[in-house]
Amino acid sequence: MRQIAARKTVIEVRIPAKLGFYSRMDMAAQDLMNDDFSDWLRGPNAVEVQDRTKHRRARLDFNRVFFESEVESREGSEAHLGLKMLKKALKKLEVNECIRIGLRQWFAIEYPGLNVGELTRKITRQFSPPSDLETIVGEGFAFDDVAYNFEFEHINNRDHCRLIIGAMDQTEWANHVPYESAKPNAPTHLGKNAVAEIVDTLPKTFMFVDLDFGRRIRDQKKNKPLAADDSFNHGAEFVQRSKEIIRRLMQHTKDGRTK
Repeated sequence: MRQIAARKTVIEVRIPAKLGFYSRMDMAAQDLMNDDFSDWLRGPNAVEVQDRTKHRRARLDFNRVFFESEVESREGSEAHLGLKMLKKALKKLEVNECIRIGLRQWFAIEYPGLNVGELTRKITRQFSPPSDLETIVGEGFAFDDVAYNFEFEHINNRDHCRLIIGAMDQTEWANHVPYESAKPNAPTHLGKNAVAEIVDTLPKTFMFVDLDFGRRIRDQKKNKPLAADDSFNHGAEFVQRSKEIIRRLMQHTKDGRTK
C-alpha cells in the first residue's frame, strides 16, 4: 500500500511551570543544536532552535515545549524526530513530570481528475453513513458532520482525537493549516515566501486530512503529573495510531494518492 506523507507535524508537551526553567533553557537549546538546527531565537520566556532550510523548529517555553516541522514525513519520521528532541530537552531542563502530550498532523491525498465539487460528492458518498468512519477511527468517538468535514472527539475526559476530512483545493490550505507569520527583526523557521512555496508542492485538488491527538497524562496511583520518560511513550502511541488511521482511510479510498 502507498505510504502517505504528513505535510506538517506538530508535537506539544505541557510541563509544570517552575522558576528553574529560566536558568537551564539556554543550555537545553544549545544541546539541541546541530548541522540542521543551526539557528536560534531567544526571548525573555522562551528559546527555540531552528532549521530554516527545511522549516523545522523546537521551542522551549516555561510551561510547554513543542516541535514543528514542514518536512514531508512518511511513517512518522518527523514525529519520531520531534519526540527525540523534546525528550532530550526536558532531560536538560531537569523536568521530571509532564501534564499533557499531543500530536497533530496534516495530509493532502490527491484524486486525479476531480474538481472540488466532484471530490466533495465523492467523499460524502464514501463516508456515509457515519458508521463507516467509526470503523476506521475505532470505538468510543462521537460523530459530528460539519460541512462535509467529519470530526471525532473521544467521549472520555482524558483522550482527545479529532479527525477532519474534506475536499479542498490548493488555495485553501493555508487558511486551515496554521503557520507562524514572520515578525519584523525576528526571523522564524519560515522564510518570507516559505508558505507559498509549501502550497505550490500540494496537488491542485485533494482530500484534506487533519488528525489531532491529545492526552492529559497523570500517574493514576500517585494522582500527579506523569514522569517525563513515561510520557513520551504516549507520544509514540499517537504516532502508531496515526499511521493506522491513515492506512484505514486509504483502504477505504483506494483510488486516493498523494503527490
